[in-house]
Amino acid sequence: MNPTSAYQALTEILTCAEVALGKGDTEAAAVAMQSGAELCARLESADLIVTPSEMAALKDRFDRCGVELERLTRELQSDSARGENLRRGVASYEAQR
Repeated sequence: MNPTSAYQALTEILTCAEVALGKGDTEAAAVAMQSGAELCARLESADLIVTPSEMAALKDRFDRCGVELERLTRELQSDSARGENLRRGVASYEAQR
């Protein structure tokens, strides 16, 4: 694998992860991110590097994945808090019956 095809492969993997996170599909995102990590390890062991401009583009894609992950985390925490409030409300209602 040459550095250009490595860059393209990483870009595709990160795009898949970003799209999956945007849809809330954490399983698909985890698979994509694991695939990206494995590719990075193979590139490192082969001493292949990407250009600084490609690295900047990859960092931007990583950052966008991070933003999507943070958004999804906030949504999950909000859902969890709503569930906890509902549980407390039901328990309070049943206690008053």
